[in-house]
Amino acid sequence: MSSLITFVLAFAATLFFSAKRLARYLRVAQQDEYNSRRMLDWVRSNSAYDTRGTVVLSVIVLAALFTEPGMIAVIISIAGAAALTGLASSEPDPRSSGKIKLNMTERALRIYRSAFFMIAALSFGFGFLGYWAQHPALTWAVQILVVQSVPWILAFALDVLKPGEERRQLRYLDQAAAKVRKYDPFIIGITGSYGKTSVKNMLGELLQTTRGATFWPRRGVNTLMGNTRLIREQLKPSHEYAVIEMGAYRRGSIEKVCELTPPKAAIITAIGNMHLERFGSRENIYRAKTELARAVADDGILVCNGDDPGARRAAEEFGKRTTILYGFDKDAGGLGVWMEDFNVDPEGTSFKIHWDGKLYGGRTKLLGKPALSNIMAAFAMACALGADPQFVLAAISNLAPVDNRLSVVKTDKIVQLNDAYNSNPIGFAAALDVLAAFPGDRKILVTPGMIELGEEQTEANAEAASRAAEVCDLVMLVGDTNLDALRSGLERKRFPQEKVLVFEDRDTALENLRRLQKSGDVILLENDLPDVFEEYVRF
Repeated sequence: MSSLITFVLAFAATLFFSAKRLARYLRVAQQDEYNSRRMLDWVRSNSAYDTRGTVVLSVIVLAALFTEPGMIAVIISIAGAAALTGLASSEPDPRSSGKIKLNMTERALRIYRSAFFMIAALSFGFGFLGYWAQHPALTWAVQILVVQSVPWILAFALDVLKPGEERRQLRYLDQAAAKVRKYDPFIIGITGSYGKTSVKNMLGELLQTTRGATFWPRRGVNTLMGNTRLIREQLKPSHEYAVIEMGAYRRGSIEKVCELTPPKAAIITAIGNMHLERFGSRENIYRAKTELARAVADDGILVCNGDDPGARRAAEEFGKRTTILYGFDKDAGGLGVWMEDFNVDPEGTSFKIHWDGKLYGGRTKLLGKPALSNIMAAFAMACALGADPQFVLAAISNLAPVDNRLSVVKTDKIVQLNDAYNSNPIGFAAALDVLAAFPGDRKILVTPGMIELGEEQTEANAEAASRAAEVCDLVMLVGDTNLDALRSGLERKRFPQEKVLVFEDRDTALENLRRLQKSGDVILLENDLPDVFEEYVRF
């Protein structure tokens, strides 16, 4: 009887612990489109194997090693089950913790349940061996294998379910495509190495105000299935326009989105080195991003960033009947829209914009040259579609800053510039320029640096830190990912070491920032790495 009680306790406690742990691994997989290989690569590179559960189980095994079945074995098992259950209860819930929370979609639930039943079968089978052997130590020892196998079982479940998920996705794609064909909105596709989400939101607002009912997925939805879901749920017959953000995760990604939403017009904000490590070369990035330009018919509209060499090249190679370049450098030639005389103040930015041979004055609540560049892109497309420029500028003056995209928060005479959504070399430099322009007694930078820049990542972070050394009075570095490169850049400018603070993770940095900040500070929060890049995560 005692062996049976031990078996039940070991099975139940291990299953409860593994269920909590499974959800944490699932969040990592979800952040990378349920790619089993990349999830396991993350586990290996971060040594994210179970340690705490294994320690508890090992203590139980040692306590039971010289114990025969009986009351003492039962007491040890009760204590061990309570300890393992308590440890599981202290695990953070990934549905409510972390920067990117686990979204328990129908797909996530299917994956979770499948992996959970596999874990349950493994735990029961291994535990039964210990029960059959009539030894409590063995009953608990085999559960170590179970808790260690959780990420591998999840990866197996992802691969097993993949064919069914693909069939389901095809059905959803067919439904969304049929809806697009039926309602036939004028589709504008937007892509770029950076700025595409901001331009999508701006253009959606401008068209909604100046031209007619417009559909655009909010936030950063830019994948095939993300757009599919929102089209199925939200596209209506009244929508005259649809603004679709298209992200490139590999060659062919944008092409597939274009098949779902055939664009009649397109905006390319930049073709830079973001995600260089994924694509392997700048040329591969260029080919992936220009899938959008190639999908637009020759009589369509193409708007490209004339300040960006890659986007300018796309305009030259894939020009349409209406091709418009926008930018700041009018000396580069060919610009249909350009800005000058822009001035930043704590309330926003004023500017002058040239369009169709005329000069217009405008104002926006947004800050930084990247925001102004995005405004030019949206302005050019709206005007090309027939909107009145003055009406467009009036709508631009009412555009609200998007959270964490160089938005301003003022509290107790402290100014905080939140630019934590993403970061790239141009955006980082522009954010530092805004920080320098803001009046304040002390300038503080909080950053983990930039990621996914391939072989250029080290130097890009060092250059950003060197610029920060010219602007900041205090620099707070977060995490290990870019620590050496950022320190190197600060040292180039002989930035005082005592003014450089290093923190393990974002939460610790922000906690110390609250303690250190004082009236008159201007603080820039630049970038916020996804959870998968924070190496402090331990299991």
